[in-house]
Amino acid sequence: MTMHDRAERDALGQASQPGTSEDEHTHFTLATEPCGAGGVVVRASGEIDMLTAPRLREELLGLLDAGHRVILDLDRVDFLGSSGLAALVDAHRHEAPATAGFALVADSRTVVRPLEVTGLDRVLSIHPTVERAQESFGIPSE
Repeated sequence: MTMHDRAERDALGQASQPGTSEDEHTHFTLATEPCGAGGVVVRASGEIDMLTAPRLREELLGLLDAGHRVILDLDRVDFLGSSGLAALVDAHRHEAPATAGFALVADSRTVVRPLEVTGLDRVLSIHPTVERAQESFGIPSE
């Protein structure tokens, strides 16, 4: 079951379990876990490139459509290409329910540098830790 499927189940009021999915074509995984009321942490690891960015985009938009406050943790990302940057912009610009929100956790040069070079560091909500991102949404850290 993809995160998009879980988001749809959440929207229908059905229980959703935290999960992990791995892309079979390249080293890329996503793991989700709830964090407070309406919050979801999505932990990405590996490479976000033209092969993996569409899945990341689909899952982020699905969670946002379900009204979640999504925190995307990029601390374990080894590569962030232009397709990955575009997926982040799409999630940021996505029209979602008022309860939804989108924030990034990025502290490594591998991720921060592409965000700075493109100017996205001035557009996206970027935090050094998951706890700081949670605070930005008013979600108490555990």
